[in-house]
Amino acid sequence: SKRFLREARTIAALTHPNIVAIYEVGVTAEQLHYFSMQFLPGGDLAQRMRRGIEPAEIVRVLSGIAKA
Repeated sequence: SKRFLREARTIAALTHPNIVAIYEVGVTAEQLHYFSMQFLPGGDLAQRMRRGIEPAEIVRVLSGIAKA
């Protein structure tokens, strides 16, 4: 519990164009841990790869991840 909250808050403090923004971190009344994050249209990388993605796009995405 403490580790989840600490790591989520650490990530939420990061600001970079290639890191998804985390807006809120917390625990519900039912003791469920959560964080809310920026919505990115188009799905995640796994979904995009299942739909088919050009090699140049894979390089662009992985380059952005590495920069983050």
